Amino acid sequence: MRKIKKFIPFFFLGILSFAVLIYLTLYLSPNSALNLELVKINTNYIFLTSIFLSCFGIFSLILKNFRRGLFIAVFVVLYLILRVLNLSHLFFFLILLALFISLDLFFVYNK
Repeated sequence: MRKIKKFIPFFFLGILSFAVLIYLTLYLSPNSALNLELVKINTNYIFLTSIFLSCFGIFSLILKNFRRGLFIAVFVVLYLILRVLNLSHLFFFLILLALFISLDLFFVYNK
């Protein structure tokens, strides 16, 4: 029970960022920008940030491991960035997958 309590705030962060993600996809176009006082922020950056936070929060709770939740979230965001850059070949996916699996194995066996 104590181990689950550590991950509950990350779960709520993931749910909140998932709600932001749903709002972005339903009500804003990909080419729009949020105009603040001094800064103009593209919605693509907010979209990728909310995907990262939602994946990190939910997978950290499911796997009960911060590092693996972080790896999965970074993997998803990097894969989406590769897709935006039209690098959608299976080879890039496999290289990215092999990189993150080897990083995880490195940290597991390094303990």
